[in-house]
Amino acid sequence: MVSFELMTAGSCTHRERAIIRDGRSDAVSIPALVGLIEHPREGLILFDTGYSQHFHAQTARFPGTLYAKVTPVALHPEETVKSQLAARGVDAREVRTIILSHFHADHVGAVRDFPAARFVCARSAYGALRDRRGLNALRAGFLPGLLPDDFADRATYVEDLPEVDLPERLQPFRRGRDLLGDGSVVLVELPGHALGHYGAWVDSSPEVFLVGDACWVSRSFRDRVPPSALAHVIFSDARLFRETLSKLHTLHRTHPDLLIVPSHCSEARDRVRQRQAALL
Repeated sequence: MVSFELMTAGSCTHRERAIIRDGRSDAVSIPALVGLIEHPREGLILFDTGYSQHFHAQTARFPGTLYAKVTPVALHPEETVKSQLAARGVDAREVRTIILSHFHADHVGAVRDFPAARFVCARSAYGALRDRRGLNALRAGFLPGLLPDDFADRATYVEDLPEVDLPERLQPFRRGRDLLGDGSVVLVELPGHALGHYGAWVDSSPEVFLVGDACWVSRSFRDRVPPSALAHVIFSDARLFRETLSKLHTLHRTHPDLLIVPSHCSEARDRVRQRQAALL
C-alpha cells in the first residue's frame, strides 16, 4: 500500500485577491505544500520541495532580490523538508524520487538538499528554462541557482514515461503518465499555469490528486473562481489555465469526495489530515 502525507515547507505572503479574484485586499500567508509519498518498492518520493535556505541565498543579490520583494518568504530552518525528515530519523539521501510540478522557486527551492534523488519533470518545461539567466529567468519565475549542477544527468522526463488511461472517476482527465509502472502514482498534465505543468494522482488511502498550481486555493476549483486578472500575466497560457480550472471544477462536482490538493491551500491540507485521522 502506498502511503501519503502533506508537509508544509515555508510560506509566502500575498494579498488574497491576487490568488482568487474576489478575495480580500488583506495580505494572507500562503503555505508551500509538499507531498511525501512512500512506496513499498520505490521508497520515498516527494511531490515538489517547497522552500529552503537556498531560496534566500539565491535572492540575496540582484535580480533575485526582486523575486524576494514581490514574494516575501517566511521560513524557519526546522520547516524545510530536509529538517522535517531528519527529525524523524530519515536521511535526505533516502529520498529516491522528486516529482517537480514545474520550476517556480517555491516548488524547486529545496532540490539541492536531496543529492541521491532523480528528478521527474517535463522535458518541455526544463528545455524552455535551462539556458535562461538573470532577468530573463526571473521573468519566468525561475532561479537557476536552485538546481544542482548535475540536474540534467539526474532527470527523468515525464514525456518518456508510459502513457496510461486514468480511472474513470478522474474524468474529464483521461490520460496520464505512469511513474512507477504499477498505477500507484500517475502524472497528469494540467496546462496553463506554467509550461510543462503536471499534477499527480496518488492511489493512497485516502486517494489524492495533487494539482500543483493549477489553482492556488480549493475554493477556486470548487466555485470555479479564477485568480485576479493581474495574476494571469505570469501564466504560460491563460486560456489553458481556465480550461484546466474548469475540468477540476467538473471533477469536484462529479466526485466531491476526491481530495484535490492545490499546492498552496491550507484548507486542502487540513482536509487531507482530517480524512487520514478518520481512517485510523
